[in-house]
Amino acid sequence: MERPLDEGIKVTALFHVGTTSIRTRAEMLFPMWATKGCFQPIRFLELAEKERAGLSKELETMVRAGAPEEDE
Repeated sequence: MERPLDEGIKVTALFHVGTTSIRTRAEMLFPMWATKGCFQPIRFLELAEKERAGLSKELETMVRAGAPEEDE
């Protein structure tokens, strides 16, 4: 993000991870400045179990795809 949102603002977050789409209420946390803009972490407020499971599965798949082979 070019400019951070205020900490504590409640938003509707919509994002895609792999084949999973998440649309949920979230709260903005304290921004972390980077070289170009900032990263804005969020806290999920209403993440349903089905969405949580889908997100967990997608993230696990991404981590495994980036992990080195055991014999390396």
